Amino acid sequence: MLPILLSLALLGLGVSEGSMEVSQSAIKILKELEKLRLEAYRDGSSISIGYGHSNSSGGEQFKMGDTITEEKAEELLVKDLEEIQRIVNQRLENYDISFNQNQFDVMVIGTYNRPGKLSSKKFYEALLLDNPEEIAKVWNTSITDKDRENFPGLVDRLNVELSALEPDRGIPVPEEGFDPSPVPSTTTTTTMPEDNDTMDIESRSAGITNMYGRPPQDVKTKMPMSERKQKINNVFTKLFSSMVGSE
Repeated sequence: MLPILLSLALLGLGVSEGSMEVSQSAIKILKELEKLRLEAYRDGSSISIGYGHSNSSGGEQFKMGDTITEEKAEELLVKDLEEIQRIVNQRLENYDISFNQNQFDVMVIGTYNRPGKLSSKKFYEALLLDNPEEIAKVWNTSITDKDRENFPGLVDRLNVELSALEPDRGIPVPEEGFDPSPVPSTTTTTTMPEDNDTMDIESRSAGITNMYGRPPQDVKTKMPMSERKQKINNVFTKLFSSMVGSE
């Protein structure tokens, strides 16, 4: 029961009034992509655990040999997605762009894996296009030729990410050999974009500090702790009421 409760608790948290929230269907896709791993594993130059929670994110840290429960993996996912939602919502505001739910879900799923590489306005504008081929053409530039060579499964991942634009089609089954791991950290050199140029970032979180970070274009507005606690209470109160009413 606890993993379900934690997933439900995500909705409505970590976002300011008027901000968008990731859907449950997008969380399902993300879990399919990341795969649940209860023991810490090497992820490029970093260490990951759970649903792709990486030490390079700046959040809770783990070492090789560490193990967690499914409940803990769910908790880490909630915290990571709260921050990813904040980043995507802030960029939408900065770029003066509005998304529908499917477009927002795609950007959250992609940003969870490549927060720095999907920071450019061109990726946000691409999701507004009507032509799926044009969208895919731009989206595919979020990984490099080197990424494709070292992690061929990333190509499959991009296709699955874009499937959230048409959720009725279901989740594509990744090909054999698909590796859900994020692009590993290879450097911490960051060149800030001029106008709409892409950021020259070669890692999952290069140039981004403290839990997926605070890039200069991502100004954080903190939600008061009292408001966060109230929202948590509201979620669990509603859930408990529905459970009692069904008995």
